[in-house]
Amino acid sequence: MCSRRIFFRKKRYMAAHYSFVPAPPETLPKDGWQFAAQTLTLLKSAYHDKHASTDRFNERLELAEQYRIFDRLPTPEQPYGSLDAMLQAEIGASKDEAVATKLREKAGNPHNSNSSQRIIKGGANSQYRRARLERDRPDILEAFNRGEYRSLRQAAIAGGIEKERSNLEKAQKAFEKLTKDERETFLIWVSEQ
Repeated sequence: MCSRRIFFRKKRYMAAHYSFVPAPPETLPKDGWQFAAQTLTLLKSAYHDKHASTDRFNERLELAEQYRIFDRLPTPEQPYGSLDAMLQAEIGASKDEAVATKLREKAGNPHNSNSSQRIIKGGANSQYRRARLERDRPDILEAFNRGEYRSLRQAAIAGGIEKERSNLEKAQKAFEKLTKDERETFLIWVSEQ
């Protein structure tokens, strides 16, 4: 019951704040207020959605600029007058700042499928190391490809992406992998040393 109440509250809020019914953008007249309002809504959504692709945001931005929606919004009687003025009022950033923000999100978001700097999670695997080297230290990756490093792990250590494990850390990691009987045998051996 509670979720239905919230749904209807949202619906009333949307109806009060937006006096248009969403329709496919290609069916709306490009010089109308409804097209301008819908384009702005989609533009803001693409900007604030951290997982939205940069391409989607840029497409909406091009539409806004091409059809000069800022000349009809917020009202035709009192328009913003310029794209930067509209963006500043609606999302709090100019065009250049908004594009730069989306590019930074693209670079730092491993879930963005359009990102050329995609990092594969997994820590200690070769794909992760290669992706990190490609993004952060392309010079070290080139040296690895030339054969200057025996493994990607060595290249990642040289690039500062991973740290060299101490002998104690290696022993602790190995101890964790031992079975219960092997641990007891090892501890007896250690006590004799």
